[in-house]
Amino acid sequence: DQYRSVIWTTTPAQFEDALALRDAYQEVLTDRGFGPIQTRIAPAPAPNSDARFWLAEEYHQRYLFKNPGGYECHARTGIACPTLRDK
Repeated sequence: DQYRSVIWTTTPAQFEDALALRDAYQEVLTDRGFGPIQTRIAPAPAPNSDARFWLAEEYHQRYLFKNPGGYECHARTGIACPTLRDK
């Protein structure tokens, strides 16, 4: 889980939208033979909670600002993510 992706939501509506969009995209990916989406979707911890968060190492922060065009996803599918209006 050290580098696992996560979508933190701050409202119930954001949470529901994120789940709906993930489910719509998963359906398309599954139809094309891809496995499950691994990104976790969860409500953001309350500011006064005991949740722990660490900033990334300095060389990871503002990475694309420091390296324009310097990121290429290693897990491309070539499949566009549908919008909620598409469903």
